[in-house]
Amino acid sequence: LAVHRIENQVFIDNTAYTELFGEDDFYKVVVYTDAPEYLETLSGDLQILLGNKTSIKGSDALYRQMKAPLEQITKVVELMLLLTFVTGTVVISLLLCMWTRTRQKEMAVFISMGERKIKIFLQAILESVTLFLISGIASCGLGSYAAKWLQNLLISSNTAEISLQISLQAQDIVFLLAIGGAVVLIAVFLAVFPILKTSPREILSRMEG
Repeated sequence: LAVHRIENQVFIDNTAYTELFGEDDFYKVVVYTDAPEYLETLSGDLQILLGNKTSIKGSDALYRQMKAPLEQITKVVELMLLLTFVTGTVVISLLLCMWTRTRQKEMAVFISMGERKIKIFLQAILESVTLFLISGIASCGLGSYAAKWLQNLLISSNTAEISLQISLQAQDIVFLLAIGGAVVLIAVFLAVFPILKTSPREILSRMEG
């Protein structure tokens, strides 16, 4: 078994091998791929290319060992994302409910003056979306700074040479806007709908009482 240990092997180029052994061929060829899911297809293509003079062996053991924990981490992240979405919707809805309670009289007066309820609903959405965009821009800035800090933390001068780039991508920003927009729409609807379905007279009489 010691023959196959890496420290007991000598690697040379094909020119030196030919000069030493007088054989103009290869003893062993190692092929690496960045798409291990197509390993069988690659092995078949190499077998066709090299013919029956070679014996091809493929192994994706390391890939499968790394794939299992990554899939588990992905599932955990998806679960955390779902919990964050639900929690964010509940918390923002409660905050908007507290906010709309202070503006019940204002909304009731506007409705009694002939303003359409859909216009008041759109005004509440506009105000919430404006605040969301401001917070989204701030979070993107903090996210970019955190990505650089995390990259410097993971790669230091004491570690091996690793190519790693952590950055905030455009698709991440689009995903943030989509999820955040959905949370805002749901929260505004849950907060404003009970007021809009109540008659202005009932709201004003309740507040006067």
